[in-house]
Amino acid sequence: MDRDGSDPARDVVAALAPAGSEVDDSCALEPDPSLEPEPSLVPPGELAEPAQRPRRRRRRRRLEPAFVSGTSSEFLGRRPLPRAASERSVVFILGPLGVGKSLVAQRLLQQPEVLHLTGDELQEALTTQARRRSWRDDIRRHPALILDGPCFLHRRPAVVRMLRELLRLRTGDGLRTMVCEGPDRAPMTELMDVVDADDRATVALRFPVGRGRRRFALHAAAELGLDPHYAAWTDHVEPWTYQAVLDRLRTIREDVRKERRRRRRHAVRVCDQLKIPRHHADRALDLDPYDKDEAVRVLTEVRDDLVRRRKRRKRKRIAARAAAEAR
Repeated sequence: MDRDGSDPARDVVAALAPAGSEVDDSCALEPDPSLEPEPSLVPPGELAEPAQRPRRRRRRRRLEPAFVSGTSSEFLGRRPLPRAASERSVVFILGPLGVGKSLVAQRLLQQPEVLHLTGDELQEALTTQARRRSWRDDIRRHPALILDGPCFLHRRPAVVRMLRELLRLRTGDGLRTMVCEGPDRAPMTELMDVVDADDRATVALRFPVGRGRRRFALHAAAELGLDPHYAAWTDHVEPWTYQAVLDRLRTIREDVRKERRRRRRHAVRVCDQLKIPRHHADRALDLDPYDKDEAVRVLTEVRDDLVRRRKRRKRKRIAARAAAEAR
């Protein structure tokens, strides 16, 4: 409705209707109540406070994993050590014989002085504890202790009780202890149970596979002074262990030395026959494969070269003497 009382919608309909017809008021447009704004519930003169966002929950600090797996080279290299294995009081190191558990234990302790009990020393310490009913003070309070290879634990419950007592005492004092799995690979579950989960960590060592084996063989060959191509000779060593690869490379080194001595003896004889100094025999030692006839040919060329140099020097001396006499 306008201010003068007229309805614009009705006027439009009347203009479009044919002459003489009546306009029905029901066709007038009525306002839709659903489109009207809802009344505000906030009293006039007051402003609505902004809705508060829910508080975010603080994330709990993630605990470091207590189980770490890898090869001994990963722990002995330049890579940083896992925090759980390098800081917790007791670390159980598992793995087959010869995998490098003792070296990894010393690396994890990071102490200049380490008390390493293995074999007869560990057995003597257990015997002393059984006789005195208490652990020796140097074992009880040493800041860095390695118990290397307690074996047959499932058959010796008394030894398990003594070791549990030692771990309990050292853990209570915050002293670090490394327990290496024995050669019989007896389960150490009873020893693990005495230490709280927050105070212990487990390191499982394995031998490398694939390219890791070749990298170790190359490194070992370089330390033994062998040519790098000899590392490929260890690819088929079974069962593959660090010690087996080292033994194979040491055998190769001895064979190479024997072959080199044999070559030298033959080359020296040839040098004596050709009447040239013996140190020239080294020219024929690097022939691969070594052939005696080829060695004779190489040393003969050396002799001919020496003869040519001797004649050249002689001609120079003669020429110099003639020039001096002409002056």
